[in-house]
Amino acid sequence: MDGRNDDSLPSNNQVRRAGDVVRARLRGEPQVTEEDYIRAIGIIEVHRAAHAMPMLGANVALRRYCRALGIRATVTQRLKRMETIKEKLTIRQTGLALDRMQDLGGCRAVVPTVEDVYRLKEALHKREWTRGLKPPASR
Repeated sequence: MDGRNDDSLPSNNQVRRAGDVVRARLRGEPQVTEEDYIRAIGIIEVHRAAHAMPMLGANVALRRYCRALGIRATVTQRLKRMETIKEKLTIRQTGLALDRMQDLGGCRAVVPTVEDVYRLKEALHKREWTRGLKPPASR
């Protein structure tokens, strides 16, 4: 997360190093002590938790968009579990730096029709333009 203004949050470098420590420990590398591992897990937990409030804001906004468009949606959110983070660091994407992991949290809207998907996408796309943000790449 860039632009942090809360000194209690770990820096990107601290998060990256914590991910490296956890990866090394789980691979059985002897230079990582239990104390180092526990400290790294604590840093990762703080980093993970820092995504909760922005994710809640995205959830609320997504619900508002759906309501404004008259779409009956089920909107959910989730933070990636610590076990899944560890798995991703050691098995699935072994070279991934933890501070670059893009999916620590997410929101989902399940809508009744494909038409609703496109209506919601268009509304979100227009909103991004009005805020001066670059729209997502077309898929």
